[in-house]
Amino acid sequence: MDPRGAYDELIRRSRQQSLLGSWAAVLRCGEETYMPSRGAGHRGGQMALLAGLYQEWPTDPRVGELLAIVEGSRWAADADSVAAVNIREPRRSYDRRVRLPRALVEELAHTTSVAAGVSRRPFSQ
Repeated sequence: MDPRGAYDELIRRSRQQSLLGSWAAVLRCGEETYMPSRGAGHRGGQMALLAGLYQEWPTDPRVGELLAIVEGSRWAADADSVAAVNIREPRRSYDRRVRLPRALVEELAHTTSVAAGVSRRPFSQ
């Protein structure tokens, strides 16, 4: 694949990642404002699945391949260019996220979501 094609695919994947993140934000908003207390477990499952996907997409080995193609190209030559920034951010994210197991990310999202439901319950004495 040529660097232009690799760059375009990285941008497409980045946009999809942003959309997936916005879905999680919508679920969190509903969790904070209008979720029945008995829905915490189900919402926790939803958040875990989204967190797993959000973790998986940018750590796909294909992303590493695309980054390798574009990092040495003219797209990354000028460190201050928009293209170079659009390459650096996925690289930073890729390098951080590949160290985290998906199961850990899912469990953290699930536990956080369920705990949020518990923290909204009225205190009883």
